[in-house]
Amino acid sequence: PVAGTVVSVVVSLLSLSIISSFLTQKYGTVKNWRMLPCAMWLVFCIYLDSFLFVFATAVLKFGLGLDSSYAVCDGAILLCLVAYISTKVEWLLQLIYSFLAEKAYIIRGGLKSRMESKLWLFNTFGMLGAYTVVIILNFVFRIARFDEGECVIGMERRALLPLITFDLVLNVYLTLLFLIPVTALHSFRIKQRTQRRTEIHRMAVRTFFGSMCTLTSSIVNLSVLTVLNGEPGWLCLLCCNSDVLFSALMVHWVTSHDHIGS
Repeated sequence: PVAGTVVSVVVSLLSLSIISSFLTQKYGTVKNWRMLPCAMWLVFCIYLDSFLFVFATAVLKFGLGLDSSYAVCDGAILLCLVAYISTKVEWLLQLIYSFLAEKAYIIRGGLKSRMESKLWLFNTFGMLGAYTVVIILNFVFRIARFDEGECVIGMERRALLPLITFDLVLNVYLTLLFLIPVTALHSFRIKQRTQRRTEIHRMAVRTFFGSMCTLTSSIVNLSVLTVLNGEPGWLCLLCCNSDVLFSALMVHWVTSHDHIGS
């Protein structure tokens, strides 16, 4: 439809402009690339993956046309799975979770190296292993069909329901893992408040709200896919683009006052 095309173009252009702006701003804050913390590298990866996903889907929608053939329609869901799962559901959330785990490790002030910390290893490699199963499920049970000449794509419920459940549980777990030590620090040392502790507390609040907003956006989008059991290709990619943009906005807001890049 014409209205859908107009909205898709606007969202794609807006997403590319905003994400490019975020990349430029973060790049300008880096003073020493060799000393750049892992958390900041993760932020750069989130922005880059988000940009590539929006760009690739725009080429697919407005260049090839989703309704031109079954190969293109199936390619759309494959691209959506490869790019969207890597940037948002798979790698983007993995990077956000790793970012939360990274901050949790920093706040807890571990004296061991990260590779010697069982908690850090579990939070990082445990998530990778679990998401590998989610990736396989979504690739195996993907939807790509033509309905009255229109490309319909999505994922089957038996793949989406485990994804939604795992997303919810893991997001809450890592957010609490980060908030508990910060809350304890704020409660027991409130009389000895310093500028650093104030910054940590504010960072905790931003991280919590950013994480919850991102989680809500993801679950709403995935729930719609679950109920409809597939969406028109242009609508599915539009929702994915909007979700990726929203997540990038949340990551930028959460990290906008961090001094990890200087």
